[in-house]
Amino acid sequence: MTAGEPMASNGNAQTGFHFSTGETGKYSLNPDCTGSGEIDLNVPVPVGSTGVIKLMLVVTNGGRAIHTVVSEFTPPGATTPVLNTTRSDAWKIGTGPDPE
Repeated sequence: MTAGEPMASNGNAQTGFHFSTGETGKYSLNPDCTGSGEIDLNVPVPVGSTGVIKLMLVVTNGGRAIHTVVSEFTPPGATTPVLNTTRSDAWKIGTGPDPE
């Protein structure tokens, strides 16, 4: 996002996404609207992980809200995950057809 607006990307809207600063990722969504995702930070480091964030997610409100919890975080340069208690919630706002 730049100035609150989504940036163009070359990600696949169904299974992957790309960021403007080099991160990449993928996700999967089950028929019951639960799923998982992984963001690869791709930070150049001489040794260890380039950084990985693993997520568990739930899509609700007819596809208008997503709730995520970080299930595992390995910082750039680390060799094992570290404790993390991050969650986020996002809602689609604005006009447009409501999902059925």
